[in-house]
Amino acid sequence: MSIHSLLTVFPVRIMNQSIAFFLIFYLSCIATSCDSFGSAESANNQKDIWEEHADSINLEKGKIFIDHAEFSSARVYLLKSAASNSIRIKTESYLHLNSLEVRLKNYDTALIYLQKYHENALLIYQQALESELKIQEQHLEVKNIQQQSSKKLLVAFLISTILLLLILRIIYLQRKKITIFSRHKRAELKKLDTLIESKKDEKKSVTYTAYLLQADIFMQTPIYKKIKQLENQNKTGNDILILTYEKQDHLQRELKRSFSNFINDLEKCGAKLTSNDINSTLTDCFSM
Repeated sequence: MSIHSLLTVFPVRIMNQSIAFFLIFYLSCIATSCDSFGSAESANNQKDIWEEHADSINLEKGKIFIDHAEFSSARVYLLKSAASNSIRIKTESYLHLNSLEVRLKNYDTALIYLQKYHENALLIYQQALESELKIQEQHLEVKNIQQQSSKKLLVAFLISTILLLLILRIIYLQRKKITIFSRHKRAELKKLDTLIESKKDEKKSVTYTAYLLQADIFMQTPIYKKIKQLENQNKTGNDILILTYEKQDHLQRELKRSFSNFINDLEKCGAKLTSNDINSTLTDCFSM
């Protein structure tokens, strides 16, 4: 049940002041959740709420007295409510005071109350405008914050994209550089391999030429001529000449002297040949 309905149920004239005070205090405690009395701030808020409730009750009392044509009592309570800190209660109180004085034909006083009503109504209107402006400012502030956030996100996205592109560009250039370097090195290695093969072929050619030169030198020696002479003799008769042991030793010494490079190359390549094998091979080659 509301305060207004309670006041209409209990006639104001017979209501004891102490009971009315207790009722107002009790209702104000219910409205503001009495558990908030724990701190100084909540106590101040409680006091303001209590005073506003008291002013509202005075306003309602004044309206009830107007309805019962008890204008003197109505004026008393309306003047009390007109002194409220609440602009809403003050404005409504001056409006009813104006109506009361008009009914009593106190037009000068009614005009004063009407002016005060307009002043307070204008304050309410200005407060509404200020609230609307604050709301609009808050909306604009929120909008600006959102726009700034969007701009920051866009800038961060652009910076991240640029950094990513730069990193990818650096990686691409590094890979390209490595690829070019690798190709260059492969070309150099290929060229070096070609040069090595060419040198090997050239060395083989020089070695072969040296072998031929050694063979030509050997073919100019007396021992070679003696061998050819023995090869060309008539082998059907009984008087067949052969190399003496001394000549054979001389032949081996000449072979070692003339084909020293060839013999060394055979030893380097790991050929498992004895000196007799090498001498026999050389002798057979020149006997052909």
